[in-house]
Amino acid sequence: MSASTWTLTDSLLRWLALAAQLFLCQVAHAEDAIAAAAAHHQRALELYRSGHYPEALEELDAAERLHPAPLLDYNRGLVYRKMGDAAAALVHLDRYQAAGAALSERERAELQRVTGELQTKVGRLTVDGAPDGAEVKLDEKSVGVTPLAHPLLLNPGQHTVRVTLGAAEPFVEHFNVSAGELRSIRPQFASAAPPPVPMPMQVERQDAAAFAPPPPKSSDLPVILSWSAAGAMALGAAVSGALAYGEARRLDDLQSEAEQDGAEIAESSRRARNLALTCDILAGAALGVAGFSLYWTLTRSRDKVETTGLQIGPTHVRLRGQF
Repeated sequence: MSASTWTLTDSLLRWLALAAQLFLCQVAHAEDAIAAAAAHHQRALELYRSGHYPEALEELDAAERLHPAPLLDYNRGLVYRKMGDAAAALVHLDRYQAAGAALSERERAELQRVTGELQTKVGRLTVDGAPDGAEVKLDEKSVGVTPLAHPLLLNPGQHTVRVTLGAAEPFVEHFNVSAGELRSIRPQFASAAPPPVPMPMQVERQDAAAFAPPPPKSSDLPVILSWSAAGAMALGAAVSGALAYGEARRLDDLQSEAEQDGAEIAESSRRARNLALTCDILAGAALGVAGFSLYWTLTRSRDKVETTGLQIGPTHVRLRGQF
């Protein structure tokens, strides 16, 4: 028996070391993502100060993908405000306040001043009377399904709203809205055309039950895997048992020598015990899995149903069956 034979303790220590290494890799990856997000955020601030607002939004979006944070919504609101998009600015500033960010009294007062100013520059739209679950699109952009939680914020000007419900004809309305205006729409849906009625199939009464769909066939993969696991455990038990027997023979030889090495005898005895314990564990597990696999196999075989039937149509005769 080679002295490099692994014991159960050696394998466990290797698995623990691998798990610790994977955890540290995940922590390092998270730190890298935060650092990259901070770099995008800093670049967005520089672009904002130089007046490159669309590019600043792209950098904020990149930071959001790496590490979401409420402050990104606040900065998006400021960028949209500079771009003259009061509706989008209000959406992001309201989202920032809803996140519960800790603000000083001065910061809270400034935020309320900015949002109050933007409120006077937008109109609002409500969708009333539509059935639940209808999709609402504003200017070809999906904004949710009915019922909407809040009125939609719009910049002054021409807009198009489209409300879709299942197969019904979509409701579309074009309208103008001014700053401070509250507009309401009530979608009306035309009834969808009824589906064509299929021609009845001529089937003899006594064969009608044969056209019920056959029961689904369950997969045999779990049974195959359980038997494979039992076989692998049995093989492992046999191998470890053979190794334990060989190590026991070697221990007997060492003990019968005239000049005995106590350290080598102790090491050989430890390996023999570990191998025997491994053999016992694998053998017991193999018996348990094999018993479960046998029960599962017999149970599944009783659940199989034989179904046959004769289908007779205007232009064909077909024999259907499942065995």
